[in-house]
Amino acid sequence: MIALLDRAKPIHGMSNINESILKELGRFKHVYVLNTVPSYAASLFPGKLWVLMKIFHTIVAYFRLLITLIFSKHKTIYRPINGGSGQIFDVVFFAICKAFNSHFYIHHHSFNYLNNKSRLFTILNSLLGDKTVHVALGAKMKEKLIELYAIPENNIVVLSNLAFFPKSVESSVTKSNRKLVIGHLANLSIDKGLDIFIDVCKALKEAGVDFHARVAGPFSTEAEKILLDRALNDLKEIEYVGSVYGHEKQKFFQSLDCFVFPSKYQNEAEPLVLYEAAQFGGLLIGSQRGCMKDVIDCFGGFSFEENKNLAEEIVLSILNAQECNLFANEARLARINLFNKQKEVTDGTLSQLINGMMQDEIPEA
Repeated sequence: MIALLDRAKPIHGMSNINESILKELGRFKHVYVLNTVPSYAASLFPGKLWVLMKIFHTIVAYFRLLITLIFSKHKTIYRPINGGSGQIFDVVFFAICKAFNSHFYIHHHSFNYLNNKSRLFTILNSLLGDKTVHVALGAKMKEKLIELYAIPENNIVVLSNLAFFPKSVESSVTKSNRKLVIGHLANLSIDKGLDIFIDVCKALKEAGVDFHARVAGPFSTEAEKILLDRALNDLKEIEYVGSVYGHEKQKFFQSLDCFVFPSKYQNEAEPLVLYEAAQFGGLLIGSQRGCMKDVIDCFGGFSFEENKNLAEEIVLSILNAQECNLFANEARLARINLFNKQKEVTDGTLSQLINGMMQDEIPEA
């Protein structure tokens, strides 16, 4: 099979999942991987030079794909598609593959073309044909694919990003005799809910709650940095820990009683940070963008529709959680068990998907 992937750089949610898919595909022979972005020029992202490099790299990738299809017997194509205008590149990739009667597996990672019907994706979907397998992140994404594009239900596989996380361990839970710790991690921006998180902190202080708030991640713009700096001056309860990666990120999530992610990002799908927090038993509280409601509900958290009182609703849910002992070790362990049980289900779905891809691929001896 041929995997058309955006490889590791620049790092984002989809590229991380792509690397995880590669590890699964690495167990099989007859897999050809074509990197569809100029990772070697990641330092130029997201400037004009990056765009020019991407166009040049994509044209070269078209020729490499064509040559591979001419001189090999690959029949199956796996592609995580772009979310917006980048689907123009995808149309050409699929047109080339279609000429060789390829069978497609399309992985969806964005709600860009699912919030409203997209002419571009309509064209792309028509090109793919009715035998294409669509991989959706959740039930809501599946519903939108059926509703907006009349994709047959049997052609859609729901595979949560949870499949690409390691199993959680109970040893991540330590005895809690400290104040309440809430946290927020993202590419810090208004879209991702930084302003709402700050409002939550202000309301918790006004309510007399003894808490500590931890904020992590890089700033999207200088405006968000100024916003957080003001909050740090006004509230001693807030701590900014900067960007965290690897073990430091794990320690960040392990330190939290509650992870607050009130995203307003229009194309939000299934944020990986929700699973990163759930892996350590933190209580999830957030908005209902994309597939977020399903994820949060799955782990016993609280999700809310966006409205002007969102911060107040989040604060009330935190206060109720305290009254119901949802931050106690027993409750944390219960959420870890939910994480592991749900992971077993998604692991089975992933295994079936990968095996299906490889069964469709019939290399010539």
